[in-house]
Amino acid sequence: MGNITMGQQELKTYGLGMDVIKGKLAIVDYALQIGKSYRQAERIINRIKHEDAKGVLHGNTGREPHNKTPLETELMIIDLLKNNYENFNLTHFNEKAKLHSYLHQPHYLQLIHFQIYSN
Repeated sequence: MGNITMGQQELKTYGLGMDVIKGKLAIVDYALQIGKSYRQAERIINRIKHEDAKGVLHGNTGREPHNKTPLETELMIIDLLKNNYENFNLTHFNEKAKLHSYLHQPHYLQLIHFQIYSN
């Protein structure tokens, strides 16, 4: 199965879910304690039955986002900021980076703006 990393909330959800499966706790009470609707609580219980502890985790846990910026692009932007445009504020850097010879492709222009303002 591999290692599963869970936070306090997931551990609580799993522990209480096991109590529901063992018959020690009603689904209605379980739903109230984990802050979910009755329907969501049922879905979580079913996932715990089929997937054990992994059932309380989000389905995308451990996956890399499809729109993640490639590491080499991030490093290129950081390098430009530190070396070529070190005295620029982020807005000025964004404007000047559009003119940089490496960044004439349109998708890089959007990427730079996103990377600068999201980090």
